[in-house]
Amino acid sequence: MDYMKILLQQLAVEDHQELHDAKLAKVEVSRNGHYTFDVESHTLLPLDAVIALLKAKDHFPYPCDFHFQPKTCESQDILTYVRYVLESLSATYPEINSMDFEEILLEHSTLVLKACNELHKTQLESLEDILLNHFHVLGIDLHIVVEISSNNKDYEKISSDMQKAKVVQVDKKAIEAIQHASTNPQPSFTPKNNGSYKKEYTYTHLKDLDATMRDVAIQGYVFRSETITTRNGRQIQTLYVTDYTDSILVKRFEDKNKNAPEELAKLAKGGKWVKLQGILEFDTYAKELAIITRYIDIID
Repeated sequence: MDYMKILLQQLAVEDHQELHDAKLAKVEVSRNGHYTFDVESHTLLPLDAVIALLKAKDHFPYPCDFHFQPKTCESQDILTYVRYVLESLSATYPEINSMDFEEILLEHSTLVLKACNELHKTQLESLEDILLNHFHVLGIDLHIVVEISSNNKDYEKISSDMQKAKVVQVDKKAIEAIQHASTNPQPSFTPKNNGSYKKEYTYTHLKDLDATMRDVAIQGYVFRSETITTRNGRQIQTLYVTDYTDSILVKRFEDKNKNAPEELAKLAKGGKWVKLQGILEFDTYAKELAIITRYIDIID
């Protein structure tokens, strides 16, 4: 099962081919429903693809973060990321504005930043943990060394620049996503819909389902849907659902209530996040566990 492909479909970022070459190495779901996706790739993903993925978090129905895990990183790609992060943080930390980005060096796994004087050096060194956390989320593990630049002739201009934040054109959504992930959040949340069941159910992650269970409640993304019509004219709908920890078949049989034809039609093309409850049983036709459901709540 290519969960990365399904996730890109759900987040509407399928046009970035580089993301298709990555894979979901791990998915963690906290008790309060916060998702953390570990994205593994052979090389450092292009920055524009990463920014697109971070911006697309709003399409996911619950709070989520991405941690990137490239196997190799080219120096030039790392420097591209470094400059982006520094520019993004410069409005919050104006001392970054006084750096000459052209002087930034990468020596093996050590990032060398150039300060204009001793005071500036101390200020940049105080940002080390913040910078390292941001880089780590993006899959870049570095050491940081701050040195005084030899090209520091105009102290007065530099000191003036340090008192004000330069306006930098960066993507606010993307950098907020990096900042959020770098602090390892455990937020409380409310689903992005107002629907609720009459009874409160504890949702089970799909990886935790087993054949001993009977009544279950799950939630996940419908990445495929099939509907057949029986000889007596009734429809049977099969939904392929994943919560990115595993996947399962969900079957609906046409009736006059929650599985009426107009209700089945709402999921005829899939592409929706759903909550449902039903009976877990072994499907003799598919030869695997499936859920028979009479009630599905679509999360828009």
